[in-house]
Amino acid sequence: MKSVVLGVAVLLLTHPTPTTTEGEETQPWIVAWRIADRRAEAVPLTLGASGPCRLQVVWDKPDPNARLRLLPVDTLPPGRFELATNGRRIADVEAFAGAALDFPLPFQDREPQLLDLAWLGEGECRLAGLECMDADGDRRPLIPCEVPSLMPGVAGWEQPATAPLSIQELAPLAPPPLRWDLLLTNHSNATDLVAASSEIRVQFFNQGRTWFQRWEGPAVSLPAGGSREASLPLGFLSTLAFPPSAVEWIVRGPGDERALGRISAHLSPPPPARPFAPVEVKLQEENRQARLEAGDVRMTFDARAGSLIEYSGGRRALITGPVGATVWRPALPADLSATDSSRRELVREPVLMEVLRGRDGLSVRFRARYHDADAPDLLLMEGEETWAVLANGSLELSAKWTWRGPETNLSRLGFLFPLAHELDRALWLGKGPENTWRDGPPGALAAVHAAGRASSNFAGNKTAARWMHLFSDKRKFGLSFITPAPVDFDLLPLPRGTLLFAGRASGCVAPLGSDDSIHVAPGDELTQRLLLEPL
Repeated sequence: MKSVVLGVAVLLLTHPTPTTTEGEETQPWIVAWRIADRRAEAVPLTLGASGPCRLQVVWDKPDPNARLRLLPVDTLPPGRFELATNGRRIADVEAFAGAALDFPLPFQDREPQLLDLAWLGEGECRLAGLECMDADGDRRPLIPCEVPSLMPGVAGWEQPATAPLSIQELAPLAPPPLRWDLLLTNHSNATDLVAASSEIRVQFFNQGRTWFQRWEGPAVSLPAGGSREASLPLGFLSTLAFPPSAVEWIVRGPGDERALGRISAHLSPPPPARPFAPVEVKLQEENRQARLEAGDVRMTFDARAGSLIEYSGGRRALITGPVGATVWRPALPADLSATDSSRRELVREPVLMEVLRGRDGLSVRFRARYHDADAPDLLLMEGEETWAVLANGSLELSAKWTWRGPETNLSRLGFLFPLAHELDRALWLGKGPENTWRDGPPGALAAVHAAGRASSNFAGNKTAARWMHLFSDKRKFGLSFITPAPVDFDLLPLPRGTLLFAGRASGCVAPLGSDDSIHVAPGDELTQRLLLEPL
């Protein structure tokens, strides 16, 4: 029984959004500013007149008399500053040249505070930095956290080591590729560097702390003044929970060490999309299945299951069972004395499967009804799922559900993806790596996180994710999920049926996920879009 439980990974993607109008913008990511060590230097920033800039501040001790201090430069244009939290204005202060400006920060706990700092005046306003002060006069500067600097039109991220950062809102992008491309340069014009071994030394900087990690590198051979490109593999990237601020490649010579040079770490841009190529389609009428191939990617759709049942890339299985919609209302803290979970099991009744051929390629459409497993005559939901097959073997899933059930408050509605058991690692852009009450507020840090499978409890949930890489660290393959709107997901070493019975040592049901709710009424339409790409 143990081998069965560990041999199956379940990915639960939730929180589809109500149907929106075309072109509607989603909430952008924010730059996180955190209180640094006293020895850290203030970081200059520029506030614009176009709207408020967002800060996230975490104070390490409750203090109702804490203050946020703005350190202006000598010359300020006419205007004033305004500070607000959760849409409520805290205070506004007139700008005075050369004078520090204080705002009250009534922190009552250690939860992150999401603040809107606005400059209401002419043009731009330059500040020498931000500081937090407590009632005892303890002063510490605020510094920007080293999160991926994802900017529109840039694939990947770059981490400037010393350049001042301005407050700016970040636009979410698709995930970077899982390969680091580095340029190695021998700065000596007289000595060749040849070594059978080397060392990769990576510097991290986060929340005011700096630390290093080391990995064994490959053999190096560089002539005097020469350069060459090198790549760091998937296994290297999977261990990085934070983007590095610097990378150094060290060559071990006989009795000494020579550094090839300190460089900024950056991710290589993704390869350009391949032009559309014909996809071979095999439809077996007798088995009511559609099997599609695109290069080395294969997939099988089944009319009886009403969904995708197999998906593989490079002869490696990625999805190993029917992908299905599910409704879940997780156990809340008030439910810890409950004897069973409050999950509502859905039974899918396939209605139609059709293969569509168009100028843009092939797609498979399913229509289905969903009933209550305990009351088969109770219709809960009607839905339509379309799987568009792209030229490179990727899949674009578009789902549209209409709720027919009596409930008006659904905590979770999403997909269950049975995955190959080798996919035991996750790398994602979102909140995490554990879903705790600290991760719940809207101002929680959005960054790149890495984690393995989790048990069925609050630690299993990764929230507000924009993309997820699920992969095997040993066999170097995986599956990527990209979403246009934030979703929650879980990577669990449990088959679907056992999720109902996962419990605590005390016998109480272990909660899975958060208590965020989707408010619906009969007839409401919910949508979800995902892009699946083999790695």
